[in-house]
Amino acid sequence: MMPKRLISCLFLAIGLLFGSFLSAKAELYYFVDQAGALHFTNVPDDPRYKQIDRIKIEKQRKKALSSSFSDFRRYIENAAKKYEVDPLLIRALIKVESDYDPFAVSNSGAQGLMQLMPGTSRRMEVGDPFNPEENIDGGVKYFKKLLSLFNGQLIPSIAAYHAGENLVMKYDNQIPPIEATQNYVKKVIFQYNAFHGVKTASPRVNKIYRIETSEGNIIYTNSPDSYEGLYKEIAYR
Repeated sequence: MMPKRLISCLFLAIGLLFGSFLSAKAELYYFVDQAGALHFTNVPDDPRYKQIDRIKIEKQRKKALSSSFSDFRRYIENAAKKYEVDPLLIRALIKVESDYDPFAVSNSGAQGLMQLMPGTSRRMEVGDPFNPEENIDGGVKYFKKLLSLFNGQLIPSIAAYHAGENLVMKYDNQIPPIEATQNYVKKVIFQYNAFHGVKTASPRVNKIYRIETSEGNIIYTNSPDSYEGLYKEIAYR
């Protein structure tokens, strides 16, 4: 199984090894198979191959080496609005999952910014898990389903994103006794609180609230106290 960030190295190597080849306007193609393996060629013999040109490789090399929140802000904000999930929570998930590496691949085969397993990508109709916009949309769509499944409870939803909903339900909607999952939940909550400017765990950290300001703006937060009673708890269905 490919280790995390191997995809980044592959694209970097391609940019170096095929630099002169691509500068002569030759073409390079890739596709991701059902097992999550990447295939590259300059002679595509399968309809799943997608073309990568020199400019795209250069962009991918740069993103793989120096991606940050600002590179994906628009996709995060669009998904947050579409699925009614706090964008800061999406940022926390991405930070912990891939540290903003769009080509990250875990030892278990999870892919892209939100580390979607191939099966999850298919369920969420994600065609290319290494496409940041598709990956974020699919990841947030999946997380919204988890929030709905666990009645809006944030902690079991985060645990299920890491360990799977069946395992969380097996342990009565609590964090499973798995060290990696327990640490994962702590990291996501820490990041989420940090993005909200909260240094310690909020007593309402297990809930998300919806605020509609007097200007008509919609805000999703786990720290609603400063909004003077304008907030209401989200009821996921």
